[in-house]
Amino acid sequence: MRTLMRAGVVALAAGSVVLGGGVAAQAAPAGKISVSVNRLILDPGAPYGHTGSVQVLVKNTTAEPYNGGIILTEPIAGTFDWVNQVGAEACGLAETADHRDIQSCSLSSAVQPGTTSVITLAFKSTAKPQPYAQIAPELGTVEVAGKTASFGAVFRSTKGKTTNPRPYVQDTVAKLSVTATDATLTRQEDGTFAGHSTVTLHSDGDAKQHDLNFDVATPNTLDPWPRITPEGPCVGGSTDFPVPADYNTEGCLIFSRIAEGETQTYDVTVTAPAEATAGAQAPGIVRFTLNGGPGQTDSANIANFGVTIAG
Repeated sequence: MRTLMRAGVVALAAGSVVLGGGVAAQAAPAGKISVSVNRLILDPGAPYGHTGSVQVLVKNTTAEPYNGGIILTEPIAGTFDWVNQVGAEACGLAETADHRDIQSCSLSSAVQPGTTSVITLAFKSTAKPQPYAQIAPELGTVEVAGKTASFGAVFRSTKGKTTNPRPYVQDTVAKLSVTATDATLTRQEDGTFAGHSTVTLHSDGDAKQHDLNFDVATPNTLDPWPRITPEGPCVGGSTDFPVPADYNTEGCLIFSRIAEGETQTYDVTVTAPAEATAGAQAPGIVRFTLNGGPGQTDSANIANFGVTIAG
């Protein structure tokens, strides 16, 4: 299956803890480099998911600037929010044995002697907000110059409480469902045909994900490369997408996550050449999967849609 990552992040083999480039080895100078971090509180969204952040303090009491690397391990799989991370960059990516992400990064700037640098780590969880607090079973960690600090993660309840938390259990399989409306292609001004299918994606789970993969297949009586909106970079379809041999396939990376309980809508534009034969065509096929996350145990994430070329 195709696995795509955002620019600037290197995807390594699942389960690997070999950390990639972006961190230059630097022996800690005489003196002390220390690191500390606060607890992560994940606040419920309105109405989906959770967000939160922690501040990492890197203190340098040596006589030399420290410009070594920082190694970050998330407490909950797939919750790093790289877009809003500040102070750490050029990160390589690996995984723990339980599929939590590990970032191996460079500091954005050196920690000067006698100063403390602040690094902000942002987090985004797709878990459904609950009327009770929850606590993650694993700790996140931050390692700098051989020193490690750990931090826990608590989901704030919809009532604003963090006390008496229940254990948080993350889904280990995707729970997506997809529907697609039929497309009727009508004649355009240039003589070709075009029509639309509305694809609706829903999630009933909070399994790990970095982004979404979208695959679409259409019969060879239509033009290849349907257009999806909102759009993302598209390549050939995933190798595990089960479609007939005479279909054209396309796979796109959607730079978005879907939260538990959320529904998203996409528009797929299907076209056909001017000489296409009018009437019912073989159906189109669409599929969503979690990029960077587990697979699905059923076929609810796949849908067919009828295609008719108007005469």
